[in-house]
Amino acid sequence: MTTGADKVAQDIRAAAAAAGVRIWLHARSLSSGQEVGVAADEPVVLASVLKIAVAVELARQAARGRIGLDERITLRPAELTPSPSGLGVLSGPVTLPIRDLAVLMLSLSDNAATDVLIARLGAKSLDLLTEELGLTQTAIPEDCAAIIRSVGEDLGLGYTDDESALDGVDPARLRTLRALDPTRTCRSTARETVQLLTAVWRDQVDPPEAAALVRAWMSHQAWEHRLASGFDDEITVVGKTGTLPGLRNEAGVVTYPDGRDYAVAVFTRDDDFRSRSSARDHFLGRAARMAVEELRRTDGQSMRRPA
Repeated sequence: MTTGADKVAQDIRAAAAAAGVRIWLHARSLSSGQEVGVAADEPVVLASVLKIAVAVELARQAARGRIGLDERITLRPAELTPSPSGLGVLSGPVTLPIRDLAVLMLSLSDNAATDVLIARLGAKSLDLLTEELGLTQTAIPEDCAAIIRSVGEDLGLGYTDDESALDGVDPARLRTLRALDPTRTCRSTARETVQLLTAVWRDQVDPPEAAALVRAWMSHQAWEHRLASGFDDEITVVGKTGTLPGLRNEAGVVTYPDGRDYAVAVFTRDDDFRSRSSARDHFLGRAARMAVEELRRTDGQSMRRPA
């Protein structure tokens, strides 16, 4: 028997095909636990969605007194990881507290800020985080600099996280990039990405007070062209995008005026490597809305059931 969740999953797959992308999606009602999934357990490339995990570990270490968020660090942009926004576009030294690096990482997807934080946390701390949260399919084996460097190495060109530099490159070569292979780069599944968001929104990280820091940092995201584009103005959307050649991702939490909230992770891949496609960006929001509306329908049914 086909359920409502099965039917909406079929509809999302059809919409993805029409948009020219493959999709991996998972959505969960944080009030009822009901779920909608499309290939939710298949491995996906995280791209900058990995920055959510970095933020969680930073907040955990801060809550445990291992890192002081007000500690100030002086950074020289020329020495940092390339980033199309944030620290990577500045010209002179800048001194910031660690907490502001977290905001830059999540609001502007600042690669430079991210790698400063990963170096400070220690790469193995991210392995411990995923182990403690039971994220067995999630791994962050490299930082942003390593991902960007691998693209240039694989193509034999200079690459600084600027997709326009790949215009004219044979798509067949792009498909072989290590950065696009979930077995050779930072990876997870749509389900485990939602599991991480659920832990943050339900204070299930250790220590629990760390979760509030992550929620606050994520609330500053500047980009509304993907997940948020599928929802009306009165609906709050907090998320983190991820982008690599041919990949458009976002994971976040959608909160309706009635207080019910939904964790959603959407990962897409196309084969023509168009760096600019508003239709495909907006499709992430459309797919998320389809999944969330089904969850709201089932939430409503459960709330109307007699005791």
